[in-house]
Amino acid sequence: LFTSDDSPCATESEAASAHTRVQDLIELGADIEFFPLSPPEKPFAMERFWGNLLPVDPEDYVSRASARLEELDRRLRMRVHRKRTLQRLNFQICEGVEVAVSVFVTILQAKLPLPVYLLNENNKPLKSETKHICEQTGALLHPVDDVATYVELAGQRISVSRAEVLETKHFCEPGLRLLGFKPDKFLQPHHRIFHSYFVYPNERSITG
Repeated sequence: LFTSDDSPCATESEAASAHTRVQDLIELGADIEFFPLSPPEKPFAMERFWGNLLPVDPEDYVSRASARLEELDRRLRMRVHRKRTLQRLNFQICEGVEVAVSVFVTILQAKLPLPVYLLNENNKPLKSETKHICEQTGALLHPVDDVATYVELAGQRISVSRAEVLETKHFCEPGLRLLGFKPDKFLQPHHRIFHSYFVYPNERSITG
């Protein structure tokens, strides 16, 4: 509640209705936060109405209004810029010992989103398709049966299937693994020039 009126009710019936409404909200578990805005021409008197209506301290409540407004601004910024989990992984400390962690990025460069191409007739998103065409015959090539991948080794082309390429990209389950420790003097600035990651235990996945 934000108000600069320390006595908003004109009659006793309006005050009684307001008191009943506040009591109902408190019984329902609602949190009522009151922010008195003192006008420059007169001080805000809590004892006239609001001090008897709300469970607040009428003596220093008005003096702490500015500090509570700053606290409210901080809470709103935390809600708007909520820290979202970038990734949830298992951190393997040693064989048989794993800890679930959540990865956060506290500072990240803002980038423009990628453009979305729309059809000018109905503004529906366009779906891109890639097709391989043979240079000699002009026929369409099947991406699995007609297209081969190779690795050049010792001057020779070694054919590699698509399944083998996918298998080389997936060598273990996603996660973090502790390989060892080194003194910090071995860490040079040019080794990692990127934003930092914040790792925090995730008790929801693994308890303990």
